[in-house]
Amino acid sequence: MQHCQNIRLSGAHVLRAETLVFEDVALEQGLITDDLPKPGNSTIDLSGYLVLPGIIDLHSTAFERQVPPRPDSGFPIASALWSVGQEAAAQGITTAWLGQSWSWEGGKHGPDFAETFLDALADYRQTAVTDLRVQLRCDIHCVESQERLLEVVRRYGIDYIIFHNQIPQRLDLLGRDRTEFEQWGLQAGYDPEAYVALVRATARLTPYAPRFICSMATAFDAARIRYGSSGDRDAPTRAYYDMIGARICEFPTAYAPARVARIQGNPIVAGAHDVLRARSQIGGSAAIDLVRNGLCDALVSGAVFAALSKAAFSLGDAGIVQFGAAWHMISGAPARIMGMSDRGEIAAGKRADLVFFNQGTRRIEGTMVAGRWSYLRGGLADRFAMTSQATLSAAE
Repeated sequence: MQHCQNIRLSGAHVLRAETLVFEDVALEQGLITDDLPKPGNSTIDLSGYLVLPGIIDLHSTAFERQVPPRPDSGFPIASALWSVGQEAAAQGITTAWLGQSWSWEGGKHGPDFAETFLDALADYRQTAVTDLRVQLRCDIHCVESQERLLEVVRRYGIDYIIFHNQIPQRLDLLGRDRTEFEQWGLQAGYDPEAYVALVRATARLTPYAPRFICSMATAFDAARIRYGSSGDRDAPTRAYYDMIGARICEFPTAYAPARVARIQGNPIVAGAHDVLRARSQIGGSAAIDLVRNGLCDALVSGAVFAALSKAAFSLGDAGIVQFGAAWHMISGAPARIMGMSDRGEIAAGKRADLVFFNQGTRRIEGTMVAGRWSYLRGGLADRFAMTSQATLSAAE
């Protein structure tokens, strides 16, 4: 969509420093500015609207509904990514990391598909408005693809990696629920016996995982990559990952690893959808309880982009945290975690990454990335159209 011209937004409630205030916001050359109005600049009346920092999503799998599981499906991944970007924009998301696996399972979770996906994303990013990136989810048993992984990280400029370990869960299912175990295999493209063999062979690589993790951590540190671990089950696991530099604690399954993360100053990430459901998707501590006990820094969308804004409003409405603090968990906090000092808050000099809510309906009517519309609809579109027409008439 087109750039929004240098304008002043007036009459809205604006979230600054986690507080809703009634004041103007000036935009110039894609940035937020505190400058006084200049001749020729337009003022837009946004009474009845909330103007909030654009949402930053550290982990989404919503794209899996759009992206075909095989590159030869006949539907280009690049086309699917445009749909993903549009869906994210419609939910107020300005920056998002798509969680692509690098796993021993192969198929859509394997290295081959990951490279194909990264190629398509690189093409998308050349002309896209919504800032889509990749969170590479590296299974710790991929010890035989170490050099390939590092080359891919360098080639595509990957800036966020999460270690995870699927083997304990798969082995548990193998002994406890063979039907569910086989479903996982079928989804990955294996018949039951082949999947049993694959899981058992991969489990035998467990003794090599610690050296692999440490080697990866050293390389990630050298490249200044943010990285962490997912699904920490206990305090020693979180302490181990903290020790090697994997600071980000994503989806801890109990209070103990979350408490260790808090003590060590590690960012804690929980699922927004789990907050709305008041429980954990992976059977551990309820995400909403982590928030209530000060053990959550950022919320992520997971499978549903819309969960982020809904969770922020829900937390504020319930009085669990103030609304400004809740919104910070999906804007300023993720920006800080990823070292993105140019976005995440409405302040002079920051990028004009903004989301506009109709205050009465709480529906998103506009999303802006660096001063460019990625989404615009409804009454908000009408107000900007009227201002543009008035500007043209005055120029005549």
